[in-house]
Amino acid sequence: MTCLYASRTIVGFSVFTLGQSRAKIDIFEIRPGYRGRGFGRYLAAHILRMLLSHGAARIEVECAPRSSEPFWRKLGFVDHEERPSGWGNPKLVLASQAA
Repeated sequence: MTCLYASRTIVGFSVFTLGQSRAKIDIFEIRPGYRGRGFGRYLAAHILRMLLSHGAARIEVECAPRSSEPFWRKLGFVDHEERPSGWGNPKLVLASQAA
């Protein structure tokens, strides 16, 4: 788990799973009053750098809510080869350049 603080307030957090060669972002949340101000991009970039530096060749995310899909696509995520989740949410993946 990683938290993002601003002015001694937690404005966002992420929970992720890191395996031997892949990782999954399980939860990613920015407080509503802080959205649209770059905090999400900052936190996501930090997490992606960290996961890639620890050997994750692939990082997966399920877009729930579905409205989060454009956010992840702007960060370079593409369609996962598997079908959407059981809830019908898009599944996306980011592969490192070395993969």
